Amino acid sequence: MVEAHRELHGDRPEPRLIAIYVGGEVVKVGRACGYEVEPIYGIASQRFVDAYEGRGLAEVEADVAAEGARRGGGRPSLLQDVMRGRRTEIDYLNGYVCDQGRRRGVKTPVNDAVVEAVRSYGVGQLKPDPKNLEPILKVLPKR
Repeated sequence: MVEAHRELHGDRPEPRLIAIYVGGEVVKVGRACGYEVEPIYGIASQRFVDAYEGRGLAEVEADVAAEGARRGGGRPSLLQDVMRGRRTEIDYLNGYVCDQGRRRGVKTPVNDAVVEAVRSYGVGQLKPDPKNLEPILKVLPKR
């Protein structure tokens, strides 16, 4: 996710922050479902939860940035779908997290915003643009 956004957004922190908060919600929902999430980008999943809750965010952001730089390029399938005007997997990825969160009483405002942002355009209408991040950034906790 971070690598793909670097191509579109340079080294701006916003995509990393979204990725960290999405990750924190994923870990919380996974745990509520009885799963333990493997490290993300080689970073212990608990650190994403901690960052989500306001502890160690700058350190996790720095580690995510470093790992993204280490990995280099690459595009996740969702971005590839957007760039090719295809239906995305949003309902099966972030949408699933939102659904499971609702079922288990875990709030997922960032994943909800990601799903809504993608769905709001319709199939083939979403184009890669930094402005697409604006509605998602509005739901991130204030730092």
